[in-house]
Amino acid sequence: MNIAILNKIPLITLAFLLVSATPLMAQVYKVVDKDGNVKWTEEVHNLMPTEAQNYFITASVTGGTRYTTWYIGIYENNYAPVVGDTMATLAASGTEIVAYSESVRPTFTPGSVSAGLVTNYDNPAEFTFTSSKTARGGFICSSSTKGGTTGLLLSAALFNTPRTVETGEGLRVKTGLQLASS
Repeated sequence: MNIAILNKIPLITLAFLLVSATPLMAQVYKVVDKDGNVKWTEEVHNLMPTEAQNYFITASVTGGTRYTTWYIGIYENNYAPVVGDTMATLAASGTEIVAYSESVRPTFTPGSVSAGLVTNYDNPAEFTFTSSKTARGGFICSSSTKGGTTGLLLSAALFNTPRTVETGEGLRVKTGLQLASS
């Protein structure tokens, strides 16, 4: 091919608008006593750390690693998550509660995606406490290991009020993710 001809072809510049979507996450925590009575309910909106935002872009756009199972955890220290958090920093600052009878962190079991929203409302994660604890926050991550410090931290939130969960009581967690145009 003649390079002189190629040099005469006009260059076309395409400009694209950046797609802007705000990830919104909320969790509803509900404690049920031994008789099945609801003791308290708390709804919090979660922070999505930078590593989770990067994950969504790499997993969906650039072909990066994709996690297919997510797990829910709770923590007891009075720690407000920040965008720079990872599982290692959250574990060090939040102190995960592991005093529950399930052998691993409960699984986030999502329903169908609709209108940019997915939740586990039909199948909430459940914890059965083996000792009395004060829960101050919760998180979603890619590792099932109770007390683990590895894996991807998808979201985390500090409760508005510390909440006590007694031995034998259950904690049910409903959570969801929505991508909304901003």
